[in-house]
Order: sequence, then structure tokens, then C-alpha cells
Amino acid sequence: MEMAERTLDTMIETILSDPEKMKSGILRIVFPERVDVLHQIFMGSQPGSPNKNDSITKLETLIRKLKPTNIIGRIHLAQAMITLAKMCRNSGGEKLESAKDQANQAFDICIADLEDSFQWNDAAALRVLAQILMYAGLEYDAKISISLMLSKIDQYETIYDSDDSVVFSLDTPARIHARFWMNQRTRIRMH
Repeated sequence: MEMAERTLDTMIETILSDPEKMKSGILRIVFPERVDVLHQIFMGSQPGSPNKNDSITKLETLIRKLKPTNIIGRIHLAQAMITLAKMCRNSGGEKLESAKDQANQAFDICIADLEDSFQWNDAAALRVLAQILMYAGLEYDAKISISLMLSKIDQYETIYDSDDSVVFSLDTPARIHARFWMNQRTRIRMH
């Protein structure tokens, strides 16, 4: 793991130091790998080990460094944030507030991607949203998110509530559907 960590760190620093390399898009590949390595190191470390805190600090720094650059996709950033939230929650104590903050930021990114006018990013946003909802203990809602990712919605379909009253019809723009659904849960709950 140490070799992978050093290699990925070197690649990220090299890419960030050269604007031409930033344009290549390789950071979109390297960033998720680096997040995965940090998560693996965290999970493989003993409770209370300095490696756990080091992994959290490194991921926080990496996210903070890349967030304002717009080099990586927002959904990759949300994925990293939910990974960081899981790590912080696992650490407990003072990290619980950071876990909640990271999960809420990831949630906001997913909702923004669902509400924008682009449909190409909706499947990825729904996948990450499902992870966020699972993290928050909302398994039923996570299943809905996954099913929406895999479903083709007929534009003439009408959605009914449990008491058979019309909730909304699919004549309504998709961004309103996302907002309606997500307004059912105002913010992520911490268990």
C-alpha cells in the first residue's frame, strides 16, 4: 500500500503543478484510486492507530486541495466526501461532526446534479445518493435511488401516494421530482 500511496501522491502533485497535465483528465482516474487507497489503509489499521487519523487527514487535505479546482467531477468529489464521512464516523468522538458535514456536502452535490438540466450525470448522482442514504440509515430510500438509476420513466406515467392521491405526474420537469422526493428528508440524520 505504501508504494501505491507514494505513486498516486506523486502523480497528483505532478498533475497539479502543470496546467497542461491538468487538462488531460488523468486526475479524474487517479483521484478515486487515491481515495480508495486511503480508505483501505484506514480499514486495515487497528483502532486508535495513527494510520487511521493520518488517512483521514490526508483525505481531508486532498478534498480541500481539489475541491476549488473543478478538475475532477463533482460526483467524484461527492464520492470522496461520503468515504471520508464513513471514515470519520468510524473514528467517532470529535470526528462525528465532520462526518455529518461531509455527508451533507455530498448530499448537496448529488441533489444539484439531479436538479441541473443535464441528464447524462443523473445515473452517477443517483448511485452516490444511494450510498449517502445508506450511510444515513435510509435503506428504503437508497433502494428507490438505485431503482431510479436503473429505470426508464415513461413521460405519461402518474405517480400515486400510498392513499391513491396523485403526488405528481411526469409532465412535471425531472428537477421538481428530485426536489419533491428529497424534501421528504430535509437533511441527513446521524445514527
